[in-house]
Amino acid sequence: MAYDNTQHEQGSMAPHERPAGEEQKNPALHFFLYLVWFLSLGFVASGVGSILFQIINKYFPDVLSGAYNSLVSQPVAVYGVASLLVAVPVYFIIGHFIQSYLRSGAINEGSRVRKWLTYIVLFIAAGTIIGDLIALLVNILNGDIVLRFALKALTILVIAGAVFGYYLWEIRRTSVLGAGKREHCVIGGIALGLLIIVFGAAFLVVDSPMAAREKKTDEQTLLWVEQTDSAVQSFYSRHDALPTTLADIKNDPLSYFVAQGSVTYEKTASTSYKLCADFARTTQGMINPQMDPYGWTWEHPAGHYCFDRTLEQPAVNGKPMMVPVAR
Repeated sequence: MAYDNTQHEQGSMAPHERPAGEEQKNPALHFFLYLVWFLSLGFVASGVGSILFQIINKYFPDVLSGAYNSLVSQPVAVYGVASLLVAVPVYFIIGHFIQSYLRSGAINEGSRVRKWLTYIVLFIAAGTIIGDLIALLVNILNGDIVLRFALKALTILVIAGAVFGYYLWEIRRTSVLGAGKREHCVIGGIALGLLIIVFGAAFLVVDSPMAAREKKTDEQTLLWVEQTDSAVQSFYSRHDALPTTLADIKNDPLSYFVAQGSVTYEKTASTSYKLCADFARTTQGMINPQMDPYGWTWEHPAGHYCFDRTLEQPAVNGKPMMVPVAR
């Protein structure tokens, strides 16, 4: 009868008072929920970091670090927006289910699944904090510390610190009911509010879909202009004369480039010519020569625009070399 008494005693326990580590039912489901919860957390954290990094790049540029590291990366910013749009709802919905299971006792507070996965997240967050502080200290000792790097290091520290602090509190709290439930709701509300602010701030650096499409179209058009320019130079280097029309280039079997797209060509002198195309957006005043020394010659306004090109022969290692010069 001892077995019956034990069974009766366990059955009389409140759901949240079961022995530590005991699962009431379906631990595989609990494992799945926690995995999805933490996976969505990873996307939320990386999305927030991506957006904040691009905002820092825009408002705190560093010309010494070069064009690639100083300019806003649209793909990274767009990834951040997409991550928040998808992962934030998943994170809060799954979190709601987990908290409901905890309050009902379906997931015990001492669940091994809950503890193991939560401590893994704490380990990753702690490692991120330690690595971030080491990187910050290394840059300080090397004399490379600048405001934008400090802001990025602070961003990582705040995100990882928030994750570490919340889940340490979550795994150590003694009750999921009463005051514990209210505290959890307050923390969730604050987190959601901050995520909404970050999401709104993303549009300081993210182009609208129409603007992004126009930029891609202009980039392709400019690529065709550059290809045509290279084809003209290649033709001149072999024939010692500029082509009369683009048909001369297209019919030249030795040409390495073929003019494409809606690019027009006009020969204006023996060593001068124009390349014209239509652009949806302007790039004038948007390219810093210090950051992009090779892009300034291709600045253009919106609309139809012609690039004036002139071939000159500067001496390079004692040998003449044909290069285009913007006029």
